[in-house]
Amino acid sequence: MIGHWVGEGEIAVNWTEQRKLHLDIVIDAHGKVTGKVGDAEIIDSHFGRNHPIARLFGNPP
Repeated sequence: MIGHWVGEGEIAVNWTEQRKLHLDIVIDAHGKVTGKVGDAEIIDSHFGRNHPIARLFGNPP
């Protein structure tokens, strides 16, 4: 999962005016995550091996 990830996600709920959310994150070799999701800045985050999202992408616990 190390690298620079950029993309857009569709907003599934119907009560928002905005229909897409931009994603721009960097995951370093130590699992530190920085970047933005929409207008929100990711600060002090970590992507761990046993994290549910890591398992979703096929990483074993």
